[in-house]
Amino acid sequence: MKKIFTLIVALVATLSAMAQNHGAMNFVGTSTFYVVGMQETTTTQVENDRVVLTLTGEGSKLADIKIPDMNYNMQGNIMELKSFTANSGVEYTMTGSFKTGDMAFDWAKGDFTTTTTGADGQTKNVAGKISANYGHSSKKLKVTAEFTYGAMPWPIHYEIEGDYYKEAGVEGVSENVSEKKSDVAYNLVGQRVGKDAKGLVVINGKKVIR
Repeated sequence: MKKIFTLIVALVATLSAMAQNHGAMNFVGTSTFYVVGMQETTTTQVENDRVVLTLTGEGSKLADIKIPDMNYNMQGNIMELKSFTANSGVEYTMTGSFKTGDMAFDWAKGDFTTTTTGADGQTKNVAGKISANYGHSSKKLKVTAEFTYGAMPWPIHYEIEGDYYKEAGVEGVSENVSEKKSDVAYNLVGQRVGKDAKGLVVINGKKVIR
């Protein structure tokens, strides 16, 4: 019984750490977006694109996902879609185990509606579907969204797989996407620890005694 209680406490602490310690979690990667039905002629890829995920709601199981600006140049016609934040109202489900460090948090595809201020200064209605998956050991977030934007006659498809990072000076941690995973260690509740930390730590999903 004591062991089970300890496992429950550790799991709750892990989820709490994800929600509270990270706050707004930044991810950077290569995004792809295109006009649905015209993919071959409108596909655009952007390196070092950024999405932001913030846990919200009771129990912090919902996700506010901030999608960045998108810019098209189709045969000289330039279109700019301004950033917006989507929340489908779908709570995550968790797979894997904190014991092995392979936890994943999945937000199944759900509907969202929101607004943003367009490049012309006018309010734009944005509506569609969005899904996301965050891997705790890989520190990667994958987002897929398909949505209508303002009066545009075609829906837009956007997807990105980004690496988690913290900018220098934030909470005294400097982390970037080029950092080797082997250099990063976490304690049993999912909190990052320094290289001098002693005891049982998790590196690349494996328990290591220092």
